[in-house]
Amino acid sequence: MRFPPWIAVDRMPGRPGPFVAVNCGAIPCELVESELFGVRRGAYSGATESRLGYVRAACGGTLFLDEVADLAPASQAALLRVRQMREVVPIGETRPIPVDFRVIPATNRDIDAEVRAHRFRADLFARIAAVMATLPPLRQRREDLGLLIPELLRRHGGPPNIVISLEGARAAGPHMAAQRPRTRERPSESDRPRWRTSGASSLTRIGAFRPVT
Repeated sequence: MRFPPWIAVDRMPGRPGPFVAVNCGAIPCELVESELFGVRRGAYSGATESRLGYVRAACGGTLFLDEVADLAPASQAALLRVRQMREVVPIGETRPIPVDFRVIPATNRDIDAEVRAHRFRADLFARIAAVMATLPPLRQRREDLGLLIPELLRRHGGPPNIVISLEGARAAGPHMAAQRPRTRERPSESDRPRWRTSGASSLTRIGAFRPVT
């Protein structure tokens, strides 16, 4: 996955406005422009209310475009115009509206290959790819398990006050890498692990784990 270091960039000074995250791959092609650029009430059948759109919602702040390479060519062209002209025309409007926002794109595709294959516009890529960073696969950065495992425990009803030391994360890496890969899916209620929260958790007695104080 190649993407700018959006967390660090969002914390940089100069953009005190909101941080708006958009999963471009989850928006149906026919709705991309209305979701990104907004729509005026009555612009089309079903438009019962006016909406700002993600771009205007991010004015003064940061727009994080996840899976940007999934955008259709027409949507790429529309996004390019917004970046070039610094204005947006919501669906149903006739006058452009000035916008000022920072854009941070991300994709799990090889974006250079996408550009070479003409599946992603080279001019748009030049506009939004000022700084690029590569996020290695998790097997190459096992230290991150120290952040990921406690978060997964909390999401699935585990102890809320557990952190993992750097040494513990490194030690856990080889054991997890040896496990058979599983298809990513949302677990059902019956599949969720059950945790006993009375007293000290058994996890806190493992040297790699310690409770947050």
